[in-house]
Amino acid sequence: MNVESCLINKYKEKYGEYTLNMFGESASHSEELEYSSAFYDYWRSTVVVDLLIKNYCNNSVEKLIGYYKEWANGSKISNLQTYLVDKLHISNEDAKNLWLSY
Repeated sequence: MNVESCLINKYKEKYGEYTLNMFGESASHSEELEYSSAFYDYWRSTVVVDLLIKNYCNNSVEKLIGYYKEWANGSKISNLQTYLVDKLHISNEDAKNLWLSY
C-alpha cells in the first residue's frame, strides 16, 4: 500500500482526482497513452479497497465481496460506490477522502 500511495501522490497533479466511478479518466488527461495513466486508477482503487476492508469490513475480504455480490445481484439502482457508501455508513467526508464522492 505504501508503494501505491507514493505513486498516487506522484501522479495526482498530472491526472487529478475524481470519483472512482470515473475509472479510466486519467487516460483523458494525457495526449498519449502512458503506463502511468493506465495504472493510476488501479493504484487508487487498490488503496480504497484496502481501506474499506480494514476500516469498514473488520479486515474481512469476504465481507466486502459479499456487499459487492449483493449489489451485483440486486437492482443496481445506484452505482457501486454509492451503494457501498450507504451500506457501510461512510460519512460524506470519508467518502470524499476515499474518492467515492465529491
